[in-house]
Parts: sequence; structure tokens; C-alpha cells
Amino acid sequence: MDRMLQGLLADRFKLRVRRESRSGDLYVLSVASGGAKLKPAQNAEACAGGADPARVKPLAGGLFPCHLFTRFGRRGFAAVAVDTGDLARALRDVVGAPVEDHAGLPTLFDAVVNWNHDRLNVGSRDASFSAEPQPSDDDPDMFTALREQLGLKLDRQRGPVETLIVEFAELPSSD
Repeated sequence: MDRMLQGLLADRFKLRVRRESRSGDLYVLSVASGGAKLKPAQNAEACAGGADPARVKPLAGGLFPCHLFTRFGRRGFAAVAVDTGDLARALRDVVGAPVEDHAGLPTLFDAVVNWNHDRLNVGSRDASFSAEPQPSDDDPDMFTALREQLGLKLDRQRGPVETLIVEFAELPSSD
């Protein structure tokens, strides 16, 4: 699908782009000292293909409960059968920068984590997919919540960040 969209944009807008690596801010997700504290997913076997998929009930709305965030945003997340790669990809929208998964844990886990985004000095995009709980003064910041509740740490670093450079584009013709 991505290649078809790229072809369409190149044809319609004469779009030419190139990728370039530049130094920039990024975050690294890794296992905190003391080890990971991940609760194994209830349906991990089914998600890995080791169980009869007919025995796995879809969630409300017909969603299949593997690699799924039922809530993710500025106040935390609720996850069903995700791994650290899924978490790193989702955290990009909250921190407003690339997140590299150095934990690399393939174990699928379920989690509900709440944090107080108001204490963060990171990206300001609201990445919420659904209604979020109201923050509590007792909720820790995101970095502390990840460390204390999941045994994962998120560190800000400088490093190579892939950037997309638009070299040329024009308005499409009316014909």
C-alpha cells in the first residue's frame, strides 16, 4: 500500500523525496535496573498462532485482541497483548520524537499504565485514541510510571534520526 501511495504521489505531484540521516533528539526504551515487570498477556498463545483462533473472543467493535492499545494518549494507556516494539511505536506520538526499542522483548503483555502528562516537558501532541481518565496528583510522570509499573526506562538522547527531505513537488494539472 505504501509503495502504491508513493507511486501515486510521484505521478500526480511530480514528488521527489530522499531520506537523510541527521542528528536529533530521540528516545531509547530499555529494561530498567531490576528487570522488566510485565504481566504476560492472557491471550499470548493465541496471538502467537499456538491456539485455536476461534477460541479467542474479539473485543467490543470486533477488534482482534493482539498488539492492541484500547487507550493510548497523554494520560497513559491500556494495552492488550503488546510487546516493547508496539510500545516504542506508540510512545512516539506522546514524546514527539522517534523511540528506539532497545528492550527488544518479544513477550506479549497486558498493561494499564496512568501518568500525569502535565509534569512532562516533551511533545505537546495529544495522541489520544479514546476518552482518557482525568489526571490525579498521585499519578507519576510518564518516565517514572514506565519504570515503576513495567520495569522499562525511557531515556532522551541525541543520535541519528532519519529525515524525509522533499526535493521537488508541483501542483497537479487540471487535465
